[in-house]
Parts: sequence; structure tokens; C-alpha cells
Amino acid sequence: MSTEWPEVKEMAATIVKDYLTGHWKSASPSNITVEKLKGGYSNLLYQITLPSIKNQNEKTDPNTVLLRIHRLNFGRYSSEQLITDSLVFMLMSERKLGPKLHGVFPGGRIEEYVPARSLSVSELGDPKISSIIARKVAEIHSMNVPISKNPENLYDVMFKWLTALDKNWEQYRTEQTGHQILMDKFKSFDIFSEIKWLREHLKQFNSAIVFSHNDLQEGNILITHDSIDANEPNLVFIDYEYCSYNYRGFELANHFLEYTMKYNMKEYPHFEIDLSAYPSVEQQLAFIREYLKTYDGLIHGITLGENRKDFSKIRGSQISSEISTITPEESRFLEEISNFRLLSHLLWGIWAATHSKIDIEFGYWDYAIQRLNCYFQTKEELLNLQPIPKIKKL
Repeated sequence: MSTEWPEVKEMAATIVKDYLTGHWKSASPSNITVEKLKGGYSNLLYQITLPSIKNQNEKTDPNTVLLRIHRLNFGRYSSEQLITDSLVFMLMSERKLGPKLHGVFPGGRIEEYVPARSLSVSELGDPKISSIIARKVAEIHSMNVPISKNPENLYDVMFKWLTALDKNWEQYRTEQTGHQILMDKFKSFDIFSEIKWLREHLKQFNSAIVFSHNDLQEGNILITHDSIDANEPNLVFIDYEYCSYNYRGFELANHFLEYTMKYNMKEYPHFEIDLSAYPSVEQQLAFIREYLKTYDGLIHGITLGENRKDFSKIRGSQISSEISTITPEESRFLEEISNFRLLSHLLWGIWAATHSKIDIEFGYWDYAIQRLNCYFQTKEELLNLQPIPKIKKL
């Protein structure tokens, strides 16, 4: 949608004129077009266009760029975090895993505008697209990025968010009229204890620590317009702001859970969660086999072995006869992912509560409660399951 807000055009013109070269040096509120884009719960996104000029090189001096303004919340965008975000974005750009970086300014950045659309939730499970996503995830996980490699920071962030909520709870409860019942429900959960329990519970899976995107929902995966009908669609991952070194199990569990999430619904609270849409064991296996094949090739120069042992049940789920052979590595991976669903639910439940003051029409408290309900439902399900039987060696 087009916007003529004078303050927005003034800000955009100043930024692109200061940080870009070429014909952008002539940018002014009167000659640029600004469109506010949908999406981005942590950012404001604007498409900025300046008419072309004679002898312009559009590869180095594009007509359109994306302006990303970070939303400030709970100190999320400290100077240190901005530096890390910019570094990660630059590395992704150099590896052709994300859009080009045109400029960084206090509070945001200027990015390449990619003519593309976001994937739909239903497309996440498309075999062709899922296979491409698996390979791209493996490529990201194989990277060595010069940032903190301590995944425990994730738990520290959750504790920090909860502490900030507790400190300002009465103020939030007074200000956010209409949400007190949901807020009281949130307060009734002993989330601090759940974080401590989960931290210990997940240690048993020895999940690999890898550089991770951490937010691979359909809105953060673009398919370029010129490849929609191609045999191999061109997918571009965006929004690397939550990137960090993290547990491999979290990345994949979090992505699989996005199959169950529908955002931008017309009716309040503007989202819907359907856990029955979680990918089948067949779908998960297809994904992790493509992932492991790519990851092993990048890290060790080997491909996934063909030595598959017979195994017909994974955590109580039936597997079709076509894929009833599975390696011990794959079965461990599936169990790892299954248990890391807990961390995804807990993290995003807390995240939603801490972001509830953001001025976006979205049911943050509804989302927080539903994710926490999913957490406890999944926890009960996992703790009631029998251990996976041992696979006999052939």
C-alpha cells in the first residue's frame, strides 16, 4: 500500500540520500515513492523507489530498495546487537543466502529489494520446496560465524524477558486493558521453573550446536517471481535478526512447528494454531535426509550412507512401509527434534508476552497463552511416551 505520510517520506529520503550512492544522491521527499510492506513483527518495512535516470547501472544503482527500521523493545537492539545483526546479514549476502546489504544506519538498514513473495504455510510441506529449504538450512548450519557460540544464551534471554515482565507487571496490567484475564493466566504458570527443567531435560539429546536462523516461518522464506514456475524455485531466506548459535534440534523443531501456524488471519487474534498440521514422520524424514546429505557433504565431504536398519516406530508414530528402514542417526535426530518442540513453544510464548506493547494488530497475549498451552500439552505427550526401542545391529 502506498503511503504519503510526510514524516515517513522525509525520514526515508534522508536515509537513502546519506547511505546510498549514484542517482540516490538526488533523493528527496518529492521524488521518491514509499510503500509500507506487510509483515515483520520486530521491524517496520518500507519499499523505497526512485525513478531511473539515463545511463544508470541498475545492478550497482537499483531503482528500488528495502528500508528496515528495527522496533525497540526490552533492549533488543543494543549497539552490540546491531553490530551482530549487520555482520550476519553481510555474511548471508556474501554467501548468496540472503538479500544484498546496501547500508547500515542507527536503528536499521537498507537492503536489496527482492521481487518475490513469501511462501504460504501450505507450501512449506511441498516436497520440492521442503527439499530446497532443507539444503539451505544445512548450508547455514555449516557456516562458521565470528559471534558467540554459546547456545545457553537463549535461556538467559528468556530469563531476562521474564524478569523485565515481572518488574513492570502492574504497569503493563493497568495499561493493557482488555487483556487482564490472559495476563493473569500467563502469570499463573511457573515459567521460571519450566525453563530450568527444560534446560536439563534437553541436555540428554546432545544436540549439535550450529549457526542458526531461528525463525524459519513461511513469511521469512521468499520465492522469487522469476522462478515460481521453474523446476528448481529460487528461495531466499530473510529476517536474520534472531540468528545465533543454537541447538540444531531447535531450528528444525521450530521450522516444523511453523507448518501448524497461520498468521495474518483477518479475524482477531489474527493467527491460528493447528497442531494436527505438524509434518508427518514421512515428511520429517525426507527433510532430515536431504539436510544430512547436504550438511555431511559440506562438513565432511561425505554423503548419507545407505546402510539403513529396519525400524517401524518412532515415538509411537507409524511409518509407512516405503520408509520403514531408518538409520540410528535418523531415529535419534527425530527424537531430538520432537523434544525441542518444547523449547520453541516456551520461547515464543515468552516472546509474545514481552512484545505485547508493540503497536501491531496482533493478539500477542492470546498467542503467548496458546504457545504455553502447546508447551504443556507437548510435555505431557513426551513424558508419557515409552522410550524408543533399541535398534539391533545386523
